[in-house]
Amino acid sequence: MEHVPKIKGISRKLLVALYMAKCQDLQINASKQQMIRFFEMVMKNHLPGSRKLNLADMGLGDSALLIVAKILKNNSNWALADLSKNIFTSAGLKALASCIQKSNETLVHVNVGGNHIQTDGAQYFFKCIEAHNSLISIDFSNNDCYKNKVKMGTRGAECLSKALRNPNCLISNLDLTDNVFTAEALNHVVEGVKKC
Repeated sequence: MEHVPKIKGISRKLLVALYMAKCQDLQINASKQQMIRFFEMVMKNHLPGSRKLNLADMGLGDSALLIVAKILKNNSNWALADLSKNIFTSAGLKALASCIQKSNETLVHVNVGGNHIQTDGAQYFFKCIEAHNSLISIDFSNNDCYKNKVKMGTRGAECLSKALRNPNCLISNLDLTDNVFTAEALNHVVEGVKKC
């Protein structure tokens, strides 16, 4: 534990677990040098006093998202969570959404753009955040439009529309840049935005 830095809002135990989960997701062996480098990257992204959990572009997959959910659970330190440009799928997003729905009322922005999110993950996420008490901004953008990683589909767009129409929904900023929508899916999103 001597090499594990102190970061407000992330216990040392969870920081080590996050690194180990990342290794599991990438199917690589853990090494002390790589762990220290990972910790340095995390430290660089977390300035003292910042309320942004910045884990963007760190190779985090579904196992790592289970740890991120534990970091966010009942944690009032974070207002923003940037998990963009990682490798998690709908399974990881579902773990995150459950955590946000049940045990975090301080997040105002979540960025999950540029991950491997499919329709089922988008549906689950939007159902979970439908009446969230603090979330006002979501980034579901596709950061690499040539790979089309985020594929929320028509059913995902339907769930988003329903969430936006919920009178308790606070979402006022939504980034869906470079998602591929059918005309039907786009109509769902437009109807939700109109009622928002």
